[in-house]
Amino acid sequence: MFTSLLIDKINAYDPYRIHYCNGLRAVFALFSLFCIQYFYGVNDPYFYFFYIPITCLSLEILGESSLEKTKIYLHSVSWSALGVFVFCLSAHHPLLELVVVFGFSILVYYVFIKHYQYPLVSSATILSLGAYGLNYENLDFYMACNHFGVTLFAGFVIAGVLTLFPQKVYIQIWYRLVNHSLLLACELLNSESPKDKAMQIFNLFPLQLRYARMFRKKQIGLLKTTLALHTFIEHCVAMKIYPDYFAENQTSIQKNLIYLSYHVQQHSPCLLELFSQSNMTEIMLYKVAKDWNGLCTTYF
Repeated sequence: MFTSLLIDKINAYDPYRIHYCNGLRAVFALFSLFCIQYFYGVNDPYFYFFYIPITCLSLEILGESSLEKTKIYLHSVSWSALGVFVFCLSAHHPLLELVVVFGFSILVYYVFIKHYQYPLVSSATILSLGAYGLNYENLDFYMACNHFGVTLFAGFVIAGVLTLFPQKVYIQIWYRLVNHSLLLACELLNSESPKDKAMQIFNLFPLQLRYARMFRKKQIGLLKTTLALHTFIEHCVAMKIYPDYFAENQTSIQKNLIYLSYHVQQHSPCLLELFSQSNMTEIMLYKVAKDWNGLCTTYF
């Protein structure tokens, strides 16, 4: 059916629901602004109250922790509102406008390159909003101040509302990343080209760390599990690429890995046994299972 094909395409494009989460947060933020506009009625709401704060959410996703996301968002809204403010006030005089646009652009790039992550993306977004604001010329200084305040107000509303967004969403994304890493590790042990599989797994590691840091309540446990899994996978990769240097029983490791992967998919504890003769790779897998058990009893 058409819906099945659509769902398959969505799952292939966004298997970990990262874009789904970001889109849901944007809808959540937009709905909060709609509620304020419905009850209080902000004058000229489109650009200053809606467009600038919602567009700055595209920079908020660059943050690697909840606190960092909030800081990036508030900074981007503040700089964008300031850019629109100075651009609009100078728009009535061509020479002044040229000087202000050039000077503000140099200032934004200098500050962001020196003090912020992802300076080129952030600066380009802020300056594009400022340039778009030239369509809304404000010759009245007090009206420009009012629009500046409205933009900041909307930004603080969104920042406050997003702190109420369920943190459980982040741990679900982390779980999908870990689950996929375990499945790829199972394929790695059977693969004839382990380097390709290894690159797929290693590409997931930065995302795992990012979303482990998002969930504030259990951040240490998520980070420990992520690092233990990454260490185990590194051993598996080395064992497959340089088998002569390892004496591990790959059949036993693969069996235990499949067992762990099954319990992770079922959101249940995995009771692996650690024997005195176990090798280092098996000990690492046991540590991953132990860390997983501590998490799944609380959050899964």
